[in-house]
This record gives sequence, structure tokens and C-alpha cells, in this order.
Amino acid sequence: MSPIWVVMQKEFMDGRRNRWLQSITVLLFLLAIGIAYLGGAVAGQIGFTGLSNTIVSLASLAVLIMPLIALLLSYDAIVGEDESGTLLLLSAYPISKADFFLGKWLGRTAVLAVSLGLGFGSAATVLLFTTDTASLNLLLAFSVFILSALMLGMSFIAVGMWVSSMSKTRTQAAGIALIIWFFAAVLFDLLVLGGLVLTQGKIESAVLAGVLLLNPTDIFRMVNFAMFQDMQSHTGLMRIQQEVGFNFAQLFLAALVWVAIPLSLAFYQFKRSR
Repeated sequence: MSPIWVVMQKEFMDGRRNRWLQSITVLLFLLAIGIAYLGGAVAGQIGFTGLSNTIVSLASLAVLIMPLIALLLSYDAIVGEDESGTLLLLSAYPISKADFFLGKWLGRTAVLAVSLGLGFGSAATVLLFTTDTASLNLLLAFSVFILSALMLGMSFIAVGMWVSSMSKTRTQAAGIALIIWFFAAVLFDLLVLGGLVLTQGKIESAVLAGVLLLNPTDIFRMVNFAMFQDMQSHTGLMRIQQEVGFNFAQLFLAALVWVAIPLSLAFYQFKRSR
């Protein structure tokens, strides 16, 4: 049996024992159902308000939740083993650093993937049988949403492992992870909007689109907003995606780059510092 598979199984079982799997699954299911049926309450509507409203609202909220979940899953992946003394013990076994690292990343990614599939998949099933939305459109929209959310989570799991490889204690790793989450999920877009205000909107759309590609959370939003042309005029910075014309292939390629770069940096730091 491959060492990567063994480590991956261990990480998945640890995630299940720590109730990560159940907690994330229930949270994502309630989030999807709540937004689908209560998202229009502010406008005086209760009930399913449409597929585009549901996916776009889910994407806007998942931008805040998914990076945080991924970082919480991964911030102690390396430093936690170091503090408990098991990292030194594992170094005595015939397993390479690459196998150990990839097993860690894949195991925690598997926890997130199963939670996403069960949580959002169950919500899609409920909507399929309780609304008159075309089944093909609903399944396609949720499939793209789940895949893009997984890729967003994979990139932040890699970021969390990078932080874990650099940190001396769990507390330090948790603090750095929260700073990264705040910058990526909240502060980055505020800085972009601040730049637009200071320049009175004179920055070219192509430049702004390039800036948005520097943040995986914005790539995630653009992927999901690109499915619904009727929503793009109401989504602020995401109108840039319509003007520049990014297609799904380009956006998914950018998302893959954001998985590969943090993962490479994390492995380099792990190999150099341990």
C-alpha cells in the first residue's frame, strides 16, 4: 500500500473522529437550504427565489466561510505533529517527506471534499424535489459551485500547511492563519475598492481583472457569477469579469495555479525547516 494512501487515511480518520466531517457537512447543508428559502426575506419574500440568486448568494457567503474552514483544517497539520512529538517518531519510518506531506494535504482535502459533496449535494437534492427549477440546470450549477469551492478550499489548505510548516507553536500558526483569512476574504476587496475610489474609477478593466486574479476568493466568485449573466450587473467588482470576458477554462486554470503555488511553497518550507 502506498505511504501517501496510508497517511491520507490516517488524516481522514482523524478528521472524522474530531467531528470535522459531521460539523462541516451540517453547516454547509443548513447554509445552502437557509439561503435558498430565506435569502429573500429582506425583500419580503419567503421561499425559493431562483437558482441564480441562490448560487450567487452562496458564493458570496462561501468566500468568507470556505477559506476559514480550510485554514482551520490545516493550520496544525505540521506544527501539531511537531508539538506532540509524533513528527520525530514518523521520521524513523520508511516514508519520504514528499509522501508524508502529500498524504497530509490529500487527507484533509478529502475531509473537505466529502463535507462539500454531502452538504451541498443534499441541499441540491432537496431543491430538486421541492422547486420547479430544471433538474439539469440545478445539478450543473451546484456541480460547478461544489468543484470551485473545493478548489478554493484546496488552495487554503495548502496555505494553512505552509503556515504550519513555518510556525513554532499551534497558537502562532492559528494567529497567522486568521490574519491570512482576514486579508484574503475581507481586506483585499476593500483595498481594491479603495484604489478605485482614489483613482476615481480610471483604472482599466483589464488591470482590475488582473488584480482580482491575485486572490483565489475572487476567482471563486467569478467562476460562479459567470454562470448567470442576469446577476453580473448587480455584483460590483464582478462586472469586470463580464467586460474582460474570462471564460470558465481560464478561471479554472487560475484556480489550479492557486492550488499549485501554495502547495509548492508549503512543501519547500516543510522540506527545508524539518
